This record gives sequence, C-alpha cells and structure tokens, in this order.
Amino acid sequence: MKNTSKIIIIIGIIFGLLSIRSVWREHKYQQVVTTAKATVLSVETKPFSGKTVVSIQYKLVYQHDYVPDTISYSTTEEYFIKEPLPSLEELKTVDFYVHYVPKPKQIEATFFDHIYINNDSIYKAEYRFTFFVYMLFCFVVALFFRTKKSIK
Repeated sequence: MKNTSKIIIIIGIIFGLLSIRSVWREHKYQQVVTTAKATVLSVETKPFSGKTVVSIQYKLVYQHDYVPDTISYSTTEEYFIKEPLPSLEELKTVDFYVHYVPKPKQIEATFFDHIYINNDSIYKAEYRFTFFVYMLFCFVVALFFRTKKSIK
C-alpha cells in the first residue's frame, strides 16, 4: 500500500506539472488572440435517424488578418415537441465569434493555428484546470491508501 500511494503521488505531481503547462499555454494564447465577428453564409441541418438530435452545419465568413475567410462549424442540438428546432432563417441570424491568432503574433503563441468559435466575443479557456483536477484526485486517492494502511 505504501508503494501504491507513492506511485499515485508521483502521478499527481506529473499532473500538477501538466496543469501548470496547460495554464501557461492558455494564458499565452489569450494574450495574443484576436476576435472577429462571423456572419453565417449557409446553414444545413441533418437529423440523426430515430433520435431527437440534429447536426447543424454552419458555413461562416469572417475577417482573418483583414482578408475574408470561410470556415465550417458544426454543432448538435436537441429538440422536442415542446421546444422545436429553430427555422433555418433563425439559425442564420445567430452571432458567432471566431478567435484566432493573427500572423504577426504567431511567434508568441503556442497554439498559433488554433481557431476557437463560440457565441461570445470574449475568449474563455474551457479546459484550463483539467490536469489540476486530476492532480487533486490522485492526491485524494493516495491519502485514502495511506489512511487505509494506518487503520489496519
């Protein structure tokens, strides 16, 4: 049990180092990211068979380094009888924001080719603390193994 808890603590330390690396990379990306508002060129919906889920494929146009560029974006939506799927015209009016790294700042960013699309004009790092949570989990499991040994 003592060796198991030591191994789990070492794994937790590795996850801690990975979390620091992940936070630093996201921080550097957030410093250089530029946001451009995208307009919807076309919308296509494809329902999955036998389910109340539909795949929505958007074709977006935005200004990438002052040059018009297009990108495809797909998402899935759930619909019900009480909450039907919006019409294609309503889907075309949705505002999207494309977050990208401009060419002059690509040297500063670790993920210079990463393009992030959402409905918010502010870039939000979603997976920033994932490895930190794994580290805490490993420490809790290691603590459990140590206390389990002391009980016996």
